[in-house]
Amino acid sequence: MSGPSGTIEQFTQGPIGTVHLGSACTAVEYWGEDLAGNEQTPHARTPDVDPPSLDVTPSLCMWPPNHQRVMLRVGRDFVATAHDGCDPAPTVRIVGVNSSESDAIGGSGHTVGDAAFGPNTVCLRRERSGTGRGRMYTVTVESSDASGNSSRKDLLVMVPRDGGDACGLIGTPIEEGTRCE
Repeated sequence: MSGPSGTIEQFTQGPIGTVHLGSACTAVEYWGEDLAGNEQTPHARTPDVDPPSLDVTPSLCMWPPNHQRVMLRVGRDFVATAHDGCDPAPTVRIVGVNSSESDAIGGSGHTVGDAAFGPNTVCLRRERSGTGRGRMYTVTVESSDASGNSSRKDLLVMVPRDGGDACGLIGTPIEEGTRCE
């Protein structure tokens, strides 16, 4: 059996043996040996199966609804922080964005390309239908660890129907056709 400090040669003999490992991240390969010295082929490896914990900034609000495209960056315009018990540096990336309104809904300016994303950026349009209740963008952020475990959280970005006084000029304005990378 291998542990964080090398191979464990022996443990309590009997029908059941117990080994206490110092870390939940220790890969374990195990097998049995009978009194005659016959060994089994190693059965399994116990991998890290716990996904990283992921925290994403609470909801954001964009104003004014002036049809301007803006780019939001992870770490600058919103925070997404991941922690993992086995991987000291889990990845964080944007994996999707959806809108509660279509690009060409009435009163929205009839523009296209209202939402796009790259691994570390999301590009959104500051607009909403003039007759609706406001637009909600849902940005999906994912964290993955070195063992392939992942977790997801959503960042909500609203363009309200009215009363954008509590909103801000978040994001960096970008030109039409600018790639969201």
